[in-house]
Amino acid sequence: MRARNAAKLSQRDLAETLHLSQPYIAQVERGSKLMSLSLMVRYANAVGATIEVKPKKRAKHPAVATSFIRGRVADAPTKR
Repeated sequence: MRARNAAKLSQRDLAETLHLSQPYIAQVERGSKLMSLSLMVRYANAVGATIEVKPKKRAKHPAVATSFIRGRVADAPTKR
């Protein structure tokens, strides 16, 4: 949301750019919806931001973390 505000874009403007609805953008920004990686990249590009990936220490149970991530990505909306 900070990046969107810095870019002087309203949720409606961003939604139109990304071909999404304004309520969906609001849900993503307040954390009630998860973004797919591709939407995260599109969002960052639209607001002129970059995405930084930092390595993190491996989880004790990587299979659990991986299955949780796969489930979240599979549940993410694909509306474009």
